[in-house]
Amino acid sequence: MIAQVHKGEAIIPAAYNPANGGSMAKSSSDDSESASELREVKAILKELVGVISAGDLANVQTTKEVLKIVKRWDQSGIPEERNVEFDA
Repeated sequence: MIAQVHKGEAIIPAAYNPANGGSMAKSSSDDSESASELREVKAILKELVGVISAGDLANVQTTKEVLKIVKRWDQSGIPEERNVEFDA
């Protein structure tokens, strides 16, 4: 069979043509499954945002502590070297 294809048109194999009952045809169960998956993805994203926010807070706190040390060193100078023994 010869097909006359015009600019902007696409040729879709029957197996993938929803108008022809192909596997890509949507059903109401597909919609409810998609909605369920979307809710699951949203919940995961919400959890990830919480984890990232907690990490950001920890980074801010650490940065503040380092800034305090640097300011103290700028005012008093770097402390003298000392020997510290660690028990392994």
